[in-house]
Amino acid sequence: MNNFPDNSMVKRSLSLVFLICFIIINIAGCLENKNRTKPKLIVQLSIDGLKDGLLERYDPVFNFGFRKLLDEGLKFSNATVGHAVTVSHAGHVTIATGDHPSKHGIVDAAFYSTVNNKRVLVDCVADSTEHILGYPNSQGVSPRQILKSSIAGWVTDSGPESKSLAVGSGYISSLLYSYKKDSDVYWNMGGKYVTSTYYKKEYPAWVQKFNDEVMPELKKNSEVWANSVPVKFRNLSRPDTAFYEGDKVNTTFPHLIKNELGKLFK
Repeated sequence: MNNFPDNSMVKRSLSLVFLICFIIINIAGCLENKNRTKPKLIVQLSIDGLKDGLLERYDPVFNFGFRKLLDEGLKFSNATVGHAVTVSHAGHVTIATGDHPSKHGIVDAAFYSTVNNKRVLVDCVADSTEHILGYPNSQGVSPRQILKSSIAGWVTDSGPESKSLAVGSGYISSLLYSYKKDSDVYWNMGGKYVTSTYYKKEYPAWVQKFNDEVMPELKKNSEVWANSVPVKFRNLSRPDTAFYEGDKVNTTFPHLIKNELGKLFK
């Protein structure tokens, strides 16, 4: 499936493909350093599946964000992962904490634990004492299994005016980056941004307003995902369809979201 577009398509695809995205906003500054000006903003962006070489392949189509990173940022061309298994959960917590899984505790998406004197396989973020706020019968999640603090915590610990915001497009994605109670941690579930009762007992007014007013419009505008990539760039990607894609039926543009992701956006 051709999903590596020009700038406008990149923005749209980020909201449609499976990716993990995290943003920290530090309003007052971060850790003390008398020799430097305190940064007013820290942004951390993590994307699942953005493998080595893709940024170079699609270099001709990038503007703005990726263009600035490629032209002005640091690039690590020989970076390696120092742990196994290299699944999303362990990797994201490693990025957030700076520690390996053996230290932060999330060695896999699920692992064996002792429950009622029996060894059972448990989800690494499952927590029966919590639930998704607004969904009392939902499976509870929390970051209680994570043993280390993250950059989000370091930011908020730096001063009473410092704030952090973690937002993810995938299920519980942002939870893997921010662990303090009463933090602003939200992820997309069924076309709304939700959180765990571990973090909040009620949604802030701005989150409720976003869900009520902005998300319906976004869903409406995303009913059809068309290929807007200029013809001259389409040869940069693989063929529009492949045998391993999705349901093996809805594999070409345009994509009708209600047919492919309807259960997620009722």
